[in-house]
Amino acid sequence: MHPAIQNSEFFRGLSEAQIELLMAEAKVRAFSRGDWVLQQSGESDAVLFILAGRTEVLVSQVGREANMEVIAVIGAGELIGERALLGERRRSASVRARDDVHALQWQAASLDRVFREHKDVGYIVMMGLARKLSDRLAAANNNLRNALTAQALI
Repeated sequence: MHPAIQNSEFFRGLSEAQIELLMAEAKVRAFSRGDWVLQQSGESDAVLFILAGRTEVLVSQVGREANMEVIAVIGAGELIGERALLGERRRSASVRARDDVHALQWQAASLDRVFREHKDVGYIVMMGLARKLSDRLAAANNNLRNALTAQALI
């Protein structure tokens, strides 16, 4: 089993058999440095787990789609495109490979089927996702608080 999977909170608590069940549905993907992995506003139909390498998350300003800003760097052991697991239909950001990236990709419909048939697997993975989204929200709130504080000092 890949170390990124063994150490990931998304898979923590799953047995080897349960992880193998998920791996049977995964497709291995490789992206070269600079490749677009996901596109903002694209269809949110798949989720990827980064095995190796780093990606950068970019968003465009409203009305200035050509100007994209990096808002996060996500690496091994992390999910990208996780909104697909929540039924969201459009991507909220673009993701580009910062390094050569190796990832596992699942179609959202495939994982939904696995989670319905194996509710314990779905519960564990979705709780890991909830913890990670909570951490990301806390970090975003902190960044916004810092930006507002800096702006108030100007």
